[in-house]
Amino acid sequence: MSSKYEALPRDTLGEVVRVYRSNLEIWLDKCSAALAAMRYLEKIHGEDAKQEVAIALRYAQATKDAEAIDAFEIIVTCLEREELQQNRH
Repeated sequence: MSSKYEALPRDTLGEVVRVYRSNLEIWLDKCSAALAAMRYLEKIHGEDAKQEVAIALRYAQATKDAEAIDAFEIIVTCLEREELQQNRH
């Protein structure tokens, strides 16, 4: 894998996907689950978490990991939506 994909350790990627999936069962709302997964990632990576998500999505796409692609696409979309809402206020 090229260095443009190397950010989160593979086990952390899997853990973020696991947190997303388990929260999806609780929230039944993709964005709530995605934001919960993002809070988990922020605990690990702090301010760099948003950048890490974009890299993780590219990595998931490169490795064709459908479960990770789904989770990180939702996380990215929900973060963008949340950011737009914050900018409106």
